[in-house]
Amino acid sequence: MRISREKVAENRERLIQVATDQFREHGIDGIGVADLMKEAGMSLGSFYGYFDSKEHLVSECCAHAVADVKEKITSAFSRSLTNPVEKTVDEYLSTAHRDELAKGCGLAALGSEFAHKTEAVHAAATPELISLFDEMARSLPGSSRKKKREQSIAMMASLMGGLILSRMTDDAKLSQDILEAVKSSVKSSVRAC
Repeated sequence: MRISREKVAENRERLIQVATDQFREHGIDGIGVADLMKEAGMSLGSFYGYFDSKEHLVSECCAHAVADVKEKITSAFSRSLTNPVEKTVDEYLSTAHRDELAKGCGLAALGSEFAHKTEAVHAAATPELISLFDEMARSLPGSSRKKKREQSIAMMASLMGGLILSRMTDDAKLSQDILEAVKSSVKSSVRAC
């Protein structure tokens, strides 16, 4: 029985979302294709109808994770609040986000793993990262396009780094200190622009 092109596209997107969530929670090498397909409610045999290999799926998940972060951050930056960038920093570096590994920032959860993958993964990430930095820069204060882009790169690196470090420790006070220190630093740098 053949399924429609729309259903194929829907299934493929569902598999990418499920895989991205599972990779965030278990790591890329912490879950196999069989378990991913089971989690997606699909047969193992159908995997190769959507992807050539697990690495192909990983590259799609990488692009998806960056695009997801871009959408969330740029949407948050554009809210009609007094200080939407500072509010976004507070939300990103919150204990709730820290504790939400499976649904939190895919870049913070998987960035170091993506770095060890094939060139296809890097090629999938690059245009999405460029777009992320450009979109963030549009929302930052200041007049120099170059300076705002540099600020967006530094901000994203600080946010991700702070979140990663806060997740590394079992010391609740140290974890909170990391979140607060990075929040303060990022907000100060944005105000200085």
